[in-house]
Amino acid sequence: PSKGSFSTADLFNSKDLRKQLIVGIAVQLMMQFSGIDAVFYYSTTIFYQAQVDDPELATTLLGIVNVLITILAVRFMDSAGRKRLLIIS
Repeated sequence: PSKGSFSTADLFNSKDLRKQLIVGIAVQLMMQFSGIDAVFYYSTTIFYQAQVDDPELATTLLGIVNVLITILAVRFMDSAGRKRLLIIS
């Protein structure tokens, strides 16, 4: 393929990118199987069933904490090295 033009089929057929593709797919699968998306999706219901006084506020605060921790994690990953952290985890 020419520079700047790369199709999905090219990605799957490229031997040079096979390792990166497998790692990317594996990381996405691990995220799916961890279940964190379900926690965020159902968080209001979970807080309601846990008899939290204001489930909507608790969900909002959960989202804010998630964003803040994600910012800190990105900074940590940049300083510690993504590959090293992925291998350790």
